[in-house]
Amino acid sequence: MKDSAESVDARLLCARDHVHLETDWRALEAVAGTSPFTSWPWISAWLATLPAAIEPLLFRAADERGLLALALLVEARPPGVAGLLSGSLLHMQETGDTALDELTVEYGGLMVRRGDEALGYAALLRALAGSRLRGRELRIPASAHGAFVQAGLRANWQARSRRRAPDFFIDLDQLRAKGYLESLSSSTRYDVRRSVRAYEAHGEVRLDFATDVDQALQWFAELEVLHQRHWQEKGQGGAFQSAYFGSFHRELIRSSPPGGLPRLARLRAGEAIVGYYYHLVYGKNVFCYNGGLDYAVPSKHHRPGYLMHLKAIEHAMAGGYATYDFLAGDSLYKKTLSTHQTSLDWIAITPLNVLNRLRQALADRLGGGRRREALAVTTSAPDALR
Repeated sequence: MKDSAESVDARLLCARDHVHLETDWRALEAVAGTSPFTSWPWISAWLATLPAAIEPLLFRAADERGLLALALLVEARPPGVAGLLSGSLLHMQETGDTALDELTVEYGGLMVRRGDEALGYAALLRALAGSRLRGRELRIPASAHGAFVQAGLRANWQARSRRRAPDFFIDLDQLRAKGYLESLSSSTRYDVRRSVRAYEAHGEVRLDFATDVDQALQWFAELEVLHQRHWQEKGQGGAFQSAYFGSFHRELIRSSPPGGLPRLARLRAGEAIVGYYYHLVYGKNVFCYNGGLDYAVPSKHHRPGYLMHLKAIEHAMAGGYATYDFLAGDSLYKKTLSTHQTSLDWIAITPLNVLNRLRQALADRLGGGRRREALAVTTSAPDALR
């Protein structure tokens, strides 16, 4: 792998100065195993809304077959003692700023040609080793690329998992013959059917989708109100406590044509609005990214989330989609409504130089060192995202 990586033309450039960025990204996306979070619509909205003071670097690698890999990197130093211990960090498609990173990128990692993932990571680490960034720790959020990273490591570098979370999803292709509800446990089927009956008592239950940008933006605003109300009643801030979260997604909605990446869904029971879901639809995969539900709709046994997911899953099955992904997290509803599970790692890649060894030893001694686990070898993720 090292010899192959040596033949790759791998460069670090200023992303905003690369005039062919969209052309390159779309061309590579067509031959990569990727996700909505590394797709061009998401990337372009991110670049358009980032503060001007943040200047992402572009990693670009090509070989005799053409484009191999692309990624956006941001160098940042954590504030306070953490910054003294770690020095500057490199973040892949994140900034190190908690408010800006509230977007929560998942299935993160290189945009890389399918079948050449390990080569792409080897080329990336070679480029970093030959730059002023050679001593930095590289962090990749919520990735299924652990095995590829491990295979592409250079000598005297290590890759560990800073955090691991389950990702629950439904393989819709496996369920079309027998139906979705039949795949669930008897207790979950009972809860879902009871919720359906409770809401049907208010009138016809109907799932609609926004048909144009103006309607999508209006529904997104109504989703925000319901989302924030629910989380603030629980004493938590909710995703929209970061102003950047809302501005990014409004930009993503405005810049996407109807039927593009973001899809706003509204569920009604009679005249009552049960809630809104914000899906990311990419290829044959549906990702349930965010939602806002009205828990005040009167019902003795109301479970609006169960009902909303049921109708969305049935729509995805009828539409020929392959997976319905709840994204990372171990919430009970994700476990009970899913049929499959994988793991995502927040990966840290570190050169084992003297300075980094000293920093880690000091962090461990002061109790500030994070427990780091070996990377997971992901084998059960949706095929399109491996």
